[in-house]
Amino acid sequence: MKKNIILILIQDLNELLEIKEKNLNAIFLPLDFSTLLYCKKNKLNHLNPIEFLDNKLHRTGILQHIKAKKELNKSFKNFDQVQSIVFFQCYSLNSIFLVSELLNSIEKKYNIEKIFVSGWRKKIPGSENQYYCLTDIIKTIKKYETQIIFKNEKIFVENVYNYNCIHSLKTKKKIIFFTDTGYNFRKIILKFVLAGFRCVILLRKENFFLKKLLSKFFRINFIVLKKNKLITKRNKKIKINLSRKLKKFEKFLEIRANQYQGVIKNLQEKSKAISKIIYELKPTKTVLNHNFHYNTSIIELCNKLKKPVTLIGHGTVSKGSNIYEKSYQDIISSAIYSDKVTTYPIQSKIINEYFKSNKNQKFPKGNLVFSQISRRTPKYILYAVTLKKFHNTIYYGQELFYEYFRNLEYLNKLAKVENLKICVKHHPNYMFTNKISAEYFQNLKFSDKNIDAILKKTEMLISFSSSSIEDALSSKIPVILFDPWSRY
Repeated sequence: MKKNIILILIQDLNELLEIKEKNLNAIFLPLDFSTLLYCKKNKLNHLNPIEFLDNKLHRTGILQHIKAKKELNKSFKNFDQVQSIVFFQCYSLNSIFLVSELLNSIEKKYNIEKIFVSGWRKKIPGSENQYYCLTDIIKTIKKYETQIIFKNEKIFVENVYNYNCIHSLKTKKKIIFFTDTGYNFRKIILKFVLAGFRCVILLRKENFFLKKLLSKFFRINFIVLKKNKLITKRNKKIKINLSRKLKKFEKFLEIRANQYQGVIKNLQEKSKAISKIIYELKPTKTVLNHNFHYNTSIIELCNKLKKPVTLIGHGTVSKGSNIYEKSYQDIISSAIYSDKVTTYPIQSKIINEYFKSNKNQKFPKGNLVFSQISRRTPKYILYAVTLKKFHNTIYYGQELFYEYFRNLEYLNKLAKVENLKICVKHHPNYMFTNKISAEYFQNLKFSDKNIDAILKKTEMLISFSSSSIEDALSSKIPVILFDPWSRY
């Protein structure tokens, strides 16, 4: 006879800490790395998803993602920012699928009497466009008795504004336009400045000191994307129609689509403001690091103006050996590649293999943004992988949080038994857990330094999936592809 249990679903650490104060007689079900780590460290009564899920989740999930992407592209074909809407929707689908499959698997061992959810539907702190969604997920599944802990929680509605671009640029000659300085783009900007170009960089926040310093001593100017007037126009409700196999998730995706309307409309307004400044400046070249959000509009506009666009993607895609790997690679490549750009540099042999087998174009080659450091005396083995949060779950090509946790348990034991120095660089999503991670995994070191600084002292890299693989190989550091799940 199956044991009766009551579960508390938790999406992140903020939610867990609030719910913990209620002292409910129930078992926590953590759904991200920080919540699983906290449960383990503080010996809270919990279930670890690794005891209930296997590779079947990944195989089914990645194929479902591809299927949903095709259907959603048709549903939203008349919308602006289609790619962003579909991106949000597919990741929302992945989240509800994870919960649904996990609960189904738990039911094979236990009888789930009741599920507690926070009731939160507000914006996640520190996030530009993500919201707490477990309450809506459980309401959509409609299979379990559910109790909301914090009642009368209203769904967060994103305000929509119009924007304009503020700048003091006096010349319009030899301009290179950037929308970002991340992913080592500073190196590229410096090369353009030394070649006599004026680099114009889009800032989402005002930074007067940076503007004054760089504008005075270098040929670098900044454009600030400034929020203006609140737009009060009401949104029309979005309806979604999916095929039979995806029908059970339709209501949840409709809720999410309507919740994201404000995010998408703000993207549209930002795109209008940026397009206006590009029309005004007519840059010699535009350099981007992804094909997403307002960058898609910039690419289309530059095509219209017949102005060159270079897209320098910072991400790892490879050839793929089966339908699941290839599906994952195609999802990732859609964010870092566009066939509408003028130039797309191939920065490694790994990426080259993907494009040789998937695209018919010829591409220039050479590393531009991956780390390329000279090693000093190696001091440790580095472990670094990509790890997404619950609301950005993706299958097969990246490890899920409970798999990552199991790997850390293994490496912690290995470091002790073999007397190894292993340094872990959490994905930026989870850098805030470094202190508690070091307390729980006492034989591992957790670093918050940038990848260049860490690689200088790295003997070898261990990873499953991460652009740190490219960083290490570009720096002539050996890489061990660590796949305990047999997905390669």
